[in-house]
Amino acid sequence: DGLCNSCGEVLVEFYISVTLAIFAPFKCYKHPTPGYSSLKKYPSILCGESEHQSMVTLAVLGILAYPVSTLVVTFWSTWYHPRAMAKNDIGILVRCHFLFNRWTAEFYWFSIFTVTRNFFLAILPMVISQENVDICAGLMLIVLVVSIVPLMWMKPRRTPTMNRLDCYISFVQIIVLGVGCMSAYGTTISTPLSSMLAVFVIIAFLAGGLMFLFKC
Repeated sequence: DGLCNSCGEVLVEFYISVTLAIFAPFKCYKHPTPGYSSLKKYPSILCGESEHQSMVTLAVLGILAYPVSTLVVTFWSTWYHPRAMAKNDIGILVRCHFLFNRWTAEFYWFSIFTVTRNFFLAILPMVISQENVDICAGLMLIVLVVSIVPLMWMKPRRTPTMNRLDCYISFVQIIVLGVGCMSAYGTTISTPLSSMLAVFVIIAFLAGGLMFLFKC
C-alpha cells in the first residue's frame, strides 16, 4: 500500500511536465516552404517522415501508460472510496493517500477536478497548432477559470491557509495566461506589465516556501 502511494505521488506531482514531454512528437511547426513542417522540440525531424511516425507510436503508448492511466486511477479510486469505507477497507487510505489526504472528508473526490484540469492544461498547447495559439490560450483560460470556481466556492483543502494559497496560485496562472494572450502574435509586453507579472509569480513561490518553513 505504501509503495502504491509513493508511485501515485510521483505520478500526480509531475503530471503536467511529464505529459508535456510525452506529447512532444505532436507539436510541429510549418516551414517557410509549403508542405513541410518539423518538430518544435527537434527541428531536424520532419513531421510525417518515418522517424517521426516511430516517435508518434511511442508517444501514443506513453499517453496510455501515463496521463490516461493516471486519470483512470484517479476516477476509479474516487469511485471505490465510499465502497471501501463501507467494507472497512482502510488500506485505500494508505494506497491513495496522494489523492485523498489533501482534501477534507466531505470533498475526498476533488482530485478528479485537479487531475482533469492538469490533463487539459498539458495537452492543449501540444495538440493545437502554433498557428492557432490564440485559440489554445483561450481554451486554457476557460479550463483555469472553470477549475478555480469550485475551488473558491467549496474550499476543499484541509486548512484555510492551503485554500488561500491554492486560490492565489490559480489566480496568478489566470493573470499570466490572460496577459500572455496579448503577445500571442508577437506583440511585446511592456516592461511595467512584465514586472507586475514577475511580482505575482514571486509572491506565489515565497508564500509556498514560507508555509513550508513554518511547518518545519
